Amino acid sequence: PDPASMEYSSLGGNVSENAGGMRAAKYGITKDYVMALRAVLPNGEIIRAGKRTIKDVAGYNLAGILIASEGSLAVLSELTLKLIALPKFKKTAFGIFPSVKSAMNAVYKSLASGVNPVSMEF
Repeated sequence: PDPASMEYSSLGGNVSENAGGMRAAKYGITKDYVMALRAVLPNGEIIRAGKRTIKDVAGYNLAGILIASEGSLAVLSELTLKLIALPKFKKTAFGIFPSVKSAMNAVYKSLASGVNPVSMEF
């Protein structure tokens, strides 16, 4: 993810807010990269939540409850994150459209063609 605050925010802050950014349509948001975490509850108890594997359907998703809780449920003290490879290729395009409708039509056609853009903005 690439939250707007990425220049000065911490991983713990991003997870606590479930931050996203302009590239969320392609890459997802912070919760999509948190596999497991360790947290300190208000009573001082330390818990672990999540799994260190890609697929797991056993038990409750406690990590999902703690992610985006903004620190109201626990303080996050350790994170296990999924990493992805950098893209092999990067292209940038710029377009000028006579109307919002024609710009949105271009977005629709781009997505319908199978292109998976990192971001689109107007």
